[in-house]
Amino acid sequence: MKNSKNFFPKASSLVLLAFCFQFPSIAQELRSLSGANSPNDDTNPVWIGNNTLLFTRAFHPQNLGGPTDPGDIWETRKDETGEWGLATHRPDLSTAGYDLVLGLEDVLTLLVLRKEGNQTSLHQFSKFGQDWNYLREVNFPDLDSLGGQVTGRVASGGKLLFFSRKKKRWVWK
Repeated sequence: MKNSKNFFPKASSLVLLAFCFQFPSIAQELRSLSGANSPNDDTNPVWIGNNTLLFTRAFHPQNLGGPTDPGDIWETRKDETGEWGLATHRPDLSTAGYDLVLGLEDVLTLLVLRKEGNQTSLHQFSKFGQDWNYLREVNFPDLDSLGGQVTGRVASGGKLLFFSRKKKRWVWK
């Protein structure tokens, strides 16, 4: 009986042994968006087709408002090999205020949210070749009530708009 306890391995040895075996696994590949990554604040990426991604980049020296600009629209494209190119600034879609791509209303119409000072507005741009041409400001009641940092997205083929913002703290008395 004395020798029988050496015969059984400890449970911790079995657990360790279990991790020594390799099993093939299938996982999603992670790839860097090297063209969209920067030391600046890059947010709200929106895929617009044709291997193109638009996003907001804040506090970049090339932004229209300079390094204090809270966000201009930038673009990066994926090449034939699947690599993302360097991001390029889109001044045609940007202002000196905060600019945010919401998405495509339809295949040729882009919606952009703009926040300049205390005024928030929604704008339509129409695609012509590789360029976006300004169409008009969209009448959207109470859009100025979206204070603070605003983000959003177009959904259901342009039929729905989702907005999110950080609300001011409430003080209950």
